[in-house]
Amino acid sequence: MATTLKSNQAKPLRGIERQKAFLENAKKNGLSDDSFFVIDKVMESMRDNGYRDIRKAINDLIDNAEQAGAKRISVVTTTEKPAEKGAKERISNIAIVDDGHGMFPEMLPIAVKWGGTDRHDQRDGLGRFGFGLPTASISVTKVYEVYSKVKGGEWHKIRIDLTEIAAIAVSNGGHISYPLKAVKTDLPPFLKTYVKDHWKKNDLEQGTIVLLIQPDRIRRFSHPPTFQLKMLQNIGLTYRHYMPDVSFMVNDKKVEMVDPLFLNPISLGYDASNGVFAESIDEMNIRVKNTLVSGRTLEGNVRFRFSIMPPWFQRDKEGGLINSRWKTMKENNGYFIVTRSGRQIDVVKEPYYQSDDDNITIVNYDANWAIELDFDPSLDELFGITTNKQQVEIDTYLWDLFKDHDLPATVNSLRKKLQKMRVAAKIVDEEKNEDSRDSEQIMTAAEKFDKLDLPQEKEEAGEQKLVKEAQEVAKKEKREVQEVTESLHSEAEKKKYKVEFTDLPGAPFYEVEIWGPQLRLKINTAHRFYTDVYLQQENRGKTAIELLLFVIGKCECQSDGDKSMFYGSERYEWSRQLDLRLRLLDKKDPVLDKQSDDEERKN
Repeated sequence: MATTLKSNQAKPLRGIERQKAFLENAKKNGLSDDSFFVIDKVMESMRDNGYRDIRKAINDLIDNAEQAGAKRISVVTTTEKPAEKGAKERISNIAIVDDGHGMFPEMLPIAVKWGGTDRHDQRDGLGRFGFGLPTASISVTKVYEVYSKVKGGEWHKIRIDLTEIAAIAVSNGGHISYPLKAVKTDLPPFLKTYVKDHWKKNDLEQGTIVLLIQPDRIRRFSHPPTFQLKMLQNIGLTYRHYMPDVSFMVNDKKVEMVDPLFLNPISLGYDASNGVFAESIDEMNIRVKNTLVSGRTLEGNVRFRFSIMPPWFQRDKEGGLINSRWKTMKENNGYFIVTRSGRQIDVVKEPYYQSDDDNITIVNYDANWAIELDFDPSLDELFGITTNKQQVEIDTYLWDLFKDHDLPATVNSLRKKLQKMRVAAKIVDEEKNEDSRDSEQIMTAAEKFDKLDLPQEKEEAGEQKLVKEAQEVAKKEKREVQEVTESLHSEAEKKKYKVEFTDLPGAPFYEVEIWGPQLRLKINTAHRFYTDVYLQQENRGKTAIELLLFVIGKCECQSDGDKSMFYGSERYEWSRQLDLRLRLLDKKDPVLDKQSDDEERKN
């Protein structure tokens, strides 16, 4: 008999009962009827404003520093070890320090308010709405301070404490009276020491510091080494186009540029000592002019950079994974890497063209090509830019414009070029191991049970091919034809079966050829069979496929008359039908590059 488990917890109130309880509590706390906000709830909701993680919040604060003309921006932390036994060291303060133009004391109370900016809706830089400082700060902590001074001035600070604000609101019936006034001050000791160690003249002549005190929303980055590593990567990627004009630091570590296209010689991973480099394709600029429903006309430029990274780009000379390259490639694998005025915003994972034929599904092997799309802030509405600058939603008008400028065809050409590179790389790899090919050895071993028995006319045709090649070699190398013929014949006798790879668009997926005493299996790398079937196998699978084709080819070579004609004509028909069905399969289940798929699983 089943038993019912009873919980000791009280059932949550619902519907009318919950409303009654809420109203009683509000009355007890003095919430008046004319208060538009339930302030403590609003503040908690504002803290959950949608930043993906602390890195994105700090980016908003860095944006303000860059907009203020800073040439050096530092993220500085202090740590503490909690009193609880076994607790790990954690971050106790985070400060964003810059040497920008600073703020007058009268500006500080305005800057910490939502919409408090002197640059509202300006499109000449990273900032625009005046939401970054307060929104980013409270998403990380309940208490923050802003220190600032202009050149020739002195340090002033202002302090925001959400717990204090909520308490005042509750005691005043929901109304907030929270006077904000900047007070003259000195920097906290740890910041004073940091400035002395990292700025010329041991001081900041001007600048701003946002201090996030006892941050409680760091989540998975609370461990100091993890925070530092992730912040170095984040800043290096997000602000790559601002380096080296602007210098970035995380504590005592200088931020290095991270270019996901690997085209900038000073970026991390540009040269990984494996002799393989990313290749640049001509950049493109599109002039945009569009009138919105409101009647406002938007004008600006959209710029594109293109990069293709050869198949072994992320591998060292021994075949091991180069993490400095692969992690960046994997994290930025998409259709567009989108930057706004050079500052990375988002990675668009899929296109939205009107024709489905132009839309593709991004898979692992697409990490070896990249397109960076950079747009002017004047086009924000067409990119659906959000106030916290974390994502874009590209307007249909732009997708149509991209189509007019052949972006789908460009992407298709990048994929095809990479495919050819991958095929070439695989062929080189196969040729390196041709002396130890299992299928060739097995076919030779099977000769004692099932000897290759050719019709006389095919045997003679095979000998003629060998002699013809011997004549060409002899002429080129200025040797005797007889000598070369005997040498080639001897090599063919030693290796009765041989696998070769050809690149013949439109030809069957395989062919067989008698060359002297040797039977050659030629696998066509231009057919989908090679990329969608053969390359997807491990070594044993490839050997099994080669054996299958060897056996079919052997039967064909041993046939004559109508049977021989059947094999020749049917091979073309098999290839045509197989190509069609592999295309349909690729739409349903896109081919994953085996190398990239293995790397995905390793990481």
